[in-house]
Amino acid sequence: MLFRSENPLQKIACDILGLPYIQIKPNVGISTNYLKKKKVTLSEYASLRVKEWYAPGGWQRIVDLFNKYGYEVCVVSKEYSYLSNVVNKSGDRPLENRIKDMAESKYHVGMSTGLSWLAWACHCHVFLISDFTPPDHEFECTRIYNLESPRKVINYFEVQNPVSIEYVLSKIEDKLIQDQS
Repeated sequence: MLFRSENPLQKIACDILGLPYIQIKPNVGISTNYLKKKKVTLSEYASLRVKEWYAPGGWQRIVDLFNKYGYEVCVVSKEYSYLSNVVNKSGDRPLENRIKDMAESKYHVGMSTGLSWLAWACHCHVFLISDFTPPDHEFECTRIYNLESPRKVINYFEVQNPVSIEYVLSKIEDKLIQDQS
């Protein structure tokens, strides 16, 4: 079992410091008017197995969806990616390179990990796939999770009922269509 907080991480820090809870993006040294390209960054790995999304073929289907809409998909995780039709920048590369890729991307797809937080700080719209943390525990993003996943008690090694591929794709596609209007 893992300790589960009932509050978002930023709220916990505010409560400890006696400050009002206001969501604040950290400054990672990039301009807010960075030229956004028709590009999306993606990281299919997390620091803990329980945070990862186990949907066989799901990540490739996400890549295929963005490719269908004309987006360049850039993989930025440290762990090597075997996805097709991507710009593969996975591996042991400087964090500054990942920041540059995120800063010029409109979107990031990831999980409840540091790279998703970094993408948010780089002013990307984040699609966060997570059946691990409660829905209000990260930052403002498109949170994609299975409403049926139990969050009171989660086995450290396995998430029951991961969010379906079809649901993830529909949430992403809805946002892409909305942003085209």
